[in-house]
Amino acid sequence: LMATASSIAIVIPPSIAFVVYASITGVSIADMFTAGIVPGILMGVALVIVVMIEARKNNIQSSQKRASGKERWEAFKDAFWGLLMPVIILGGIFGGIFTATEAAAVSVIYALLISLFVYRDMSWKEILPSMAEAGVSAAAIMILVGVSKSSSYVITTSGLPAAVLDLFANLTDNKYIILLLVNLLFLVIGMLMEANAAVVMMTPLLRPLMLSLGLSDIHFCMMMCVNLYIGLMTPPVGVCLLLGNQIAGARLERTLKDALPMLGLGLIVLLLVTYVPAVTEWIPSVLGS
Repeated sequence: LMATASSIAIVIPPSIAFVVYASITGVSIADMFTAGIVPGILMGVALVIVVMIEARKNNIQSSQKRASGKERWEAFKDAFWGLLMPVIILGGIFGGIFTATEAAAVSVIYALLISLFVYRDMSWKEILPSMAEAGVSAAAIMILVGVSKSSSYVITTSGLPAAVLDLFANLTDNKYIILLLVNLLFLVIGMLMEANAAVVMMTPLLRPLMLSLGLSDIHFCMMMCVNLYIGLMTPPVGVCLLLGNQIAGARLERTLKDALPMLGLGLIVLLLVTYVPAVTEWIPSVLGS
């Protein structure tokens, strides 16, 4: 459950994969963030359904007594400053207070102040090592984005998107079957590649095909990210699944067996995102209007 739930981060704003896609295509990051709300909620609800079924089937009972109102209030007060960060980020972007880039700077300053002076779980000595670690992570992503610009040019001028379009056109002219084939392709890619790298590699290759089929950038990106969410839970790469399995000290085949119902509902959500555009485009269209 923890491994599968953590994988939803690729679809829930503020997802790094959304930022990477937007930086490649020039699409509004705010629109990408709002488009991920409904798919993210659907995947969360799917996990809740699986947990309820498994709990009843295996007679799993809570080992703790129900928390009192005072205990809940104390827990809320302790978590309040952490919960406020996504409110500041998304509220500032959607409210027009600052851009997505400025939101990143604001969130860093906010996190630093809260860690140092409120929670006090970070010392002044840890600031420079943390900045160095964050710099390495950011540099890796920005190198991918930079390479994507040149690779997009090479792919476009080489005629590869047209060749891919011709390939799918020779197989079938049915839009829905083409989308199914693209989903199968992404499911395989998600098993083998890191999510952000997959976004960088596949966006310039398949975006012209998706736009020619009438899909919007938002629709295509959500479809791709839900596929990559499933990929985070499937070997051989399956980072979240393998990490969770390692922490639990479990056998991988047992972990896979327990994850199958959650992956099954993830595939249902994928089909909804693929074939019902309103799932991803409704909220951005309402806010845009």
